[in-house]
Amino acid sequence: MLEEELDYSGVFLDSVYNSVEDAFARTGSLSQQNVPLEFIAFVREALNKYFSENPSEDIAFFDELELPEMDKIPAVMTQMAARRSGQGYRVIDAYDAIGSDDVKLDIDITIPPEDQLYGEIADAPYDMNSEYPKFPTAIVSDERVGMMNQTLENFFPKKVQ
Repeated sequence: MLEEELDYSGVFLDSVYNSVEDAFARTGSLSQQNVPLEFIAFVREALNKYFSENPSEDIAFFDELELPEMDKIPAVMTQMAARRSGQGYRVIDAYDAIGSDDVKLDIDITIPPEDQLYGEIADAPYDMNSEYPKFPTAIVSDERVGMMNQTLENFFPKKVQ
């Protein structure tokens, strides 16, 4: 395993959580335009696991998901829920998910069933050695997608049939 891959997987979770927290703090909203691909893929894997274990459920509340290091998730994620949407998911505010009239956060993230591949492109740089690592919001190379998927496998191992 390359040193970059070790660094990447070692800061992956912090970077995912920090990225969504930072995006919400900066913009007051969350959408697929302001969260990194790593967050979208992480959420997809968590939701795939949840809905495979709870096939009769239509909504997943993030504060009930078995996410790694729950004590580190940003507060905004505890206010999220997801609905099945076509072959993927739609992440929204938890109050919106239950049809409540309470104040809602501006959250609307489409989670596709798989990642779009762009080939061998230059990846946007990010500092894995920062005290507050974050992933850039940019398209990523197929190589980075491979590293991401390998890291996600550690958090959400596939069940062998």
